[in-house]
Amino acid sequence: MILKYKMSFKEINPIIDEWLVSHPSESHDTLSNFLKTGQVILKKNKLSRVPKLTPFEAIKLIEDIEKTNSLNITNQKYHLKEYKNCFVGSELVDWLKENKGLITEEAVLLGENLFSLNLIQHIKNEHEFENEYLFYHFTLPKMNIRLSPRELNDLLVEIKNSHNFEVKDRTFKLKSYPQCFLGSDLIDWLKKNKNIATLEATAIGQELIRNKHIAHVTNDHDFENDGFFYRFN
Repeated sequence: MILKYKMSFKEINPIIDEWLVSHPSESHDTLSNFLKTGQVILKKNKLSRVPKLTPFEAIKLIEDIEKTNSLNITNQKYHLKEYKNCFVGSELVDWLKENKGLITEEAVLLGENLFSLNLIQHIKNEHEFENEYLFYHFTLPKMNIRLSPRELNDLLVEIKNSHNFEVKDRTFKLKSYPQCFLGSDLIDWLKKNKNIATLEATAIGQELIRNKHIAHVTNDHDFENDGFFYRFN
């Protein structure tokens, strides 16, 4: 962190201490990991989490970008082949900074977030999202995941009664969490049993948490396709 932000120990230690006080469940090790993976950044001399967009939020952001016509989305030629409706990675970063009030690091991470949700694609599939003069296009999926309350309840019953969905007592940092499951396991179950893609499965997880059918065990995270622990309400 000292090298990344070019700060001295004297400057950075109070900032780290302040963050750890306000996040008592975390440690120096977890903070170090958050910084390495871009989950926490330094902004205005304070450490802050970089929230990941849910699939719904990501799709709405892209729809907003396309509606405003303020991002230069045009047809581009690359190696004599024309690609329709492309934009430049660095120009998306600039758009996010100007229109969403983000710093460069946040804007790049948000671009990576969109890429990880398969909503951004390099025109030749040769690059992940980068703040460079590279051509990308948006790949909005057609998702049908508007589940009614009854459909959500029926899905919940099916998951709970499934023999291939693991709910058990788990331990993290010497603390026990009874009868919980992994977010990534729920994604895998939905993909296998409902024949849907990762993005759709993640969106359903978000719906379950939004409707208070499931919750993170310490209420520190929204639903994510990761190794976080969740429980049924």
